[in-house]
Amino acid sequence: MDKRPQGGGLLATRSRAWHVVGRVLSPAVVALGLIGGLLAATPPAAAAPVVDLTPGAYPRGPEMPLPHITGNTIIDGHSRIAVPWPRVEYLGRLGRAHGVRVSRADGSRVRILRVHRNGTRNILLRGPASWHTQIDEAFFQLVTPRNAGNRTRVTIRDRGGKVIKSRTFPRSTLLETINAKVALTSRRPARTIIWDTWNPHVRVVERRASYAIDLVARRYAYFTGDPYAGGCTVVASLKPPQRTLWRSCRERVEHFGPGGGRMLTVHKLTDGPGPNVVKERRIGGGLLATYRARVITDLEWTSRWGKFFLAHGATKMAWMNCTQECHRASALEPSSI
Repeated sequence: MDKRPQGGGLLATRSRAWHVVGRVLSPAVVALGLIGGLLAATPPAAAAPVVDLTPGAYPRGPEMPLPHITGNTIIDGHSRIAVPWPRVEYLGRLGRAHGVRVSRADGSRVRILRVHRNGTRNILLRGPASWHTQIDEAFFQLVTPRNAGNRTRVTIRDRGGKVIKSRTFPRSTLLETINAKVALTSRRPARTIIWDTWNPHVRVVERRASYAIDLVARRYAYFTGDPYAGGCTVVASLKPPQRTLWRSCRERVEHFGPGGGRMLTVHKLTDGPGPNVVKERRIGGGLLATYRARVITDLEWTSRWGKFFLAHGATKMAWMNCTQECHRASALEPSSI
């Protein structure tokens, strides 16, 4: 939250004071005083910083506090667990173990693995549906959507891969799962819903297809139309009364921050391995910082103010930790792109 004093109250106080003084001073003096008061009351705001995330230019700092992947190794604090697959993606915790998605370099033979601290691995799921599986880290569950025709069947599995329950919806995309809730979006019918998996209730939160949601921060975002044809981003609140918080016809939301007060945005048409510019904004759109790199292939919030970026330079990549300042939070590795 921005705790700086706002100009409105100070200006109002000065305006009332000058209204009284103006009765005995000449108009010219009053005009000069008004101008001086306005300048004193509204100091120019500092420009939002632009930060170049060139990995080799930063000193090595503390390790990234969140579990993450470097190469094909899970790094969790001082723990290092090798996963001998060409492609490894971290999905989340499954109790004291880790959930990862693995595949060959060409994307074939995709699997969801449960990786234990001692390095042993269990296959929980295999096949194309693995690409769309997410982990509910609050309940240590896997949530898998599987499309068939114009329907999507969403299956919930426990940490061992056993099916707990499933439900069928109109063809949908899984947006997020946390706290036994599943957020889905569809185009026919156009809507965004939240399914509470502990009861049959389904809440329709928006009569449009959304592209981002954060169930904890209570924020979601959708396009007013095709972004390639002028569609704009709208950020809204999940908390009643639902209202528009920000609108942009140039950017889209990549991640909402913890607490819902901030967000990370990129150009709305960003595609490929990742953006080269990420902007940190207040939820109302105020620009706080701009981060640049050759490519940023992953970004995470670690706190209300802390961000981690997997930044790629010309030849090297590293995790960068940014709060008030930035430091390198991992060893320099050859860039993967």
